[in-house]
Amino acid sequence: MKTAKIKLENIKSSDGWSELAFDLMFEKFEANHSNLDEDVVADKFHDDVLAKKFQYGEFANLEIEFDEEFNIVGGKLIPFKS
Repeated sequence: MKTAKIKLENIKSSDGWSELAFDLMFEKFEANHSNLDEDVVADKFHDDVLAKKFQYGEFANLEIEFDEEFNIVGGKLIPFKS
C-alpha cells in the first residue's frame, strides 16, 4: 500500500506538549537524577528534554505518515534545535 508524509509545524498546545513529555519521560529522568534536589531535577528536565523537543514547551513539529485510506500509519516528532 502506498503511503505519504506531511509535516505539520508549530503546533501549539500550551500545556499539552510538556504534559506529554512529563507523562512519558519524567519518572525515568527523575530516577536517573535521584541525587539532585526536586526543583533542580525539574529545571534540568526542562533544559535537557523539553527545550530540545518543544519550542517554549508549547510548540511542536510533527511528521505524519498516511496510507491510501488516510489512516495514520506512522510519524514522529521533529525536535527543535536548541
